[in-house]
Amino acid sequence: MESKLDTKSFDYLTEVDLIIKNAHIATVNNSNQIIKNGSIVIDQTKIVHIGLDSSDYKAKRIIDVGGSLVHPGFIDNHVHLNYHSLRWLTRDGANWNESIPIHAKYMANINPEAEKMSCTLAILEMVKNGTTSFLEAGGITDTDVVSEVAMDIGIRAFLGDSFVRDINSGGATTVDHDKDRAYKLLGSELNRNKNKNELVQGVVTLSGMGTASDELLKFAKDLADKNNVILN
Repeated sequence: MESKLDTKSFDYLTEVDLIIKNAHIATVNNSNQIIKNGSIVIDQTKIVHIGLDSSDYKAKRIIDVGGSLVHPGFIDNHVHLNYHSLRWLTRDGANWNESIPIHAKYMANINPEAEKMSCTLAILEMVKNGTTSFLEAGGITDTDVVSEVAMDIGIRAFLGDSFVRDINSGGATTVDHDKDRAYKLLGSELNRNKNKNELVQGVVTLSGMGTASDELLKFAKDLADKNNVILN
């Protein structure tokens, strides 16, 4: 009996890490193209091919999603991971004045174990719901905790400076609105950007609304521009 050739054994095929096949792909490109029964080819951390035909590649791992929808990950560009554990303490629809005393008491009593738990639960929920990248907007007492959890779970994270402000707006944080502290701390997360391929990167953040003077705002904006990162 004549046997069929296994083209996957040919040397000319490009070896990659992963092929996702039989996918209903929402590309979200400029034309919002939809590819039915398509394939996504991934090597290391990069998508190298999207289309109907992936026969030019051989993969270490193949996932057949059976026609399921595959789309780019969601991006949460402003999140406070500490507050994930807080959401059961306030009622839905609570206004700012009602929430602030609860927030302040919560933040005054948070400890490293509780902070790590809150970060872990928040990130796991993001991944479950299709979020693949987030920006923690300066509301964490220990950003290394977020970095550790994000890398363990495998999500891209952008971390900002913690509680940077020079005006007291009566917010939930117990950190003093100290100008010297603000200038010293701004940009402290940028040392994470030495390797652009790392999952965790640093940005410049200011704490809350109405908490920064014009002088501090300009300093933060100039610092962000100089380092080619966003100011949140």
